[in-house]
Amino acid sequence: MTNHTEIDENARFHATKFLRSEAALLESIQRVDDSRAWATFGFTSVFDYCVRRLKLSESTTSAFICVARKAKTVPLLKDAVVQGSLTLSQAKRVVSVIEPANATLWVEKASQLKQRELEREVAAALPSPAPKARLKAVGGQMSELTLVIPEAMRKKLERLQEIRGGSLLEAFDHALEQVLKRECPLRRAQRNFGKCRNRKSSAPKPRSSRNARPRPPTAAQVTHAVITRDNAQCTFRYVDGSRCASRRWLHAHHVTPVSHGGASTAENLALLCSQHHRFLHSALSPSTPLVPKAREKVSEPSSWCETYRHQNDTGSLRFADEQQPQPHH
Repeated sequence: MTNHTEIDENARFHATKFLRSEAALLESIQRVDDSRAWATFGFTSVFDYCVRRLKLSESTTSAFICVARKAKTVPLLKDAVVQGSLTLSQAKRVVSVIEPANATLWVEKASQLKQRELEREVAAALPSPAPKARLKAVGGQMSELTLVIPEAMRKKLERLQEIRGGSLLEAFDHALEQVLKRECPLRRAQRNFGKCRNRKSSAPKPRSSRNARPRPPTAAQVTHAVITRDNAQCTFRYVDGSRCASRRWLHAHHVTPVSHGGASTAENLALLCSQHHRFLHSALSPSTPLVPKAREKVSEPSSWCETYRHQNDTGSLRFADEQQPQPHH
């Protein structure tokens, strides 16, 4: 016969263990955030660190970070989690309204009210927010976009619809396509790749004197080739082998530094986001501080760093993309 008492005791034991672990993890994430330890291992933020390094879900990570940062100004919130009077999800629900002056009141409400009741109390305490834009999948290849737009934007959409004809969806799609055609770095690179094929990029000489001339700009053909090859995305590899997904604030990194005779050629350039560009130079150059005012040892460099630090005898490089895309004329 099933021993319900034993099952109950086992469940209570693991529930208590879970709550204690939740409180301990909150403390650890707060320390990681305060010390910027995430930067030492090549992550772009504490959020990136929690998702990739700690393997937490994005929603769980968001809850931990929100509570950890609010606890800096409202220590009572963290104390309630540590003592077990609040769960992390309960603490997260009152982050937007809790302050040192009302902390006791909101901790009490969070511990006693049901979820919907607590959410209503929080909503009543907040000013009416502007409706947020929302994009969600609705099935198949379709998504639903909800926007609240000003009158001037409405008139622009209506005018575009008059010019183009067709539905509002078609007009909106046309506007997006035109902006991406002009401003997307990858599309520009694919469009211009090979147009200046006859132009050659010369390798700049090492700058050994204080009066050395500024570094010459990289040839447009080379820039387009690098962006096309790297798909306009950071090529940094984390320790688990996954690639950085950043497509913003990209820099062209010289694998062999210009100061050591490195050329501004496609073979010697790789795209890096600003955070990983800084991290890589810090990891490979001890004189450059990784964390302001406190240089921390990089104890576990990423596989990307190791790949570029230890090149083979032929000097070939392995980028994140194994296949080289064909040039677009």
